[in-house]
Amino acid sequence: MAAAGAAVGTRCPRCTREYATPSPPKVLQCGHTFCADCCVRGVRQGERGRPHDLFCYTCGERTQVLKSKGVNGLATNLELLREVEQRAAAGKTAKAQHEQECAGEYRSIDETHRRLLCNDPELDLLQTAVLLHKNFDRFINALLAAPPDAAPCHDECDVTWLLMLFSTYLVKAPPLPHEARTAFHYDMTQLHKRHPSELVRTLSGNLLQLYWEGAFYSA
Repeated sequence: MAAAGAAVGTRCPRCTREYATPSPPKVLQCGHTFCADCCVRGVRQGERGRPHDLFCYTCGERTQVLKSKGVNGLATNLELLREVEQRAAAGKTAKAQHEQECAGEYRSIDETHRRLLCNDPELDLLQTAVLLHKNFDRFINALLAAPPDAAPCHDECDVTWLLMLFSTYLVKAPPLPHEARTAFHYDMTQLHKRHPSELVRTLSGNLLQLYWEGAFYSA
């Protein structure tokens, strides 16, 4: 008796692990699907010369497992396995694209910092402010999306470097217009209140103090 929709999602309903090529989804005679590892653990050895028994974790129906082939002899849910592999490939591609974009952003930030320190007259200060705010937003969005007990700590160096660049910008650039003051005040407040890194909280707190002292304001 095949169970309609027995295989739902890309995780084994028994162990909840993602299906993978080393432990592919195996279909029992009842139609339910479990990973190969769970099937191996569930096989009960029969008497000499008789097939082994595997009782479904969901409905309890018996599936015979030939001793000569073992769990490998069970049908593989190829459609589900293809979906898992496609999702894994898409995830790798998205991660590579994200890393490439971030690398480009970091190169741009490094170059901007160098030009600020050198008082490059051709540096577009408005575009510099846009670059800073865009990157602060990226970190803050990740911070707000994470559960309180799982806030991202791995970005401490990146955020610290960005805060130092912002400090340099405030020294080198003319005072900020109203819209930019509001945006950066929000950025500093969120980092100071929410970031798990004490260093990030301290630096953003120092910049907030500068804000209240008028360092962000137009003349």
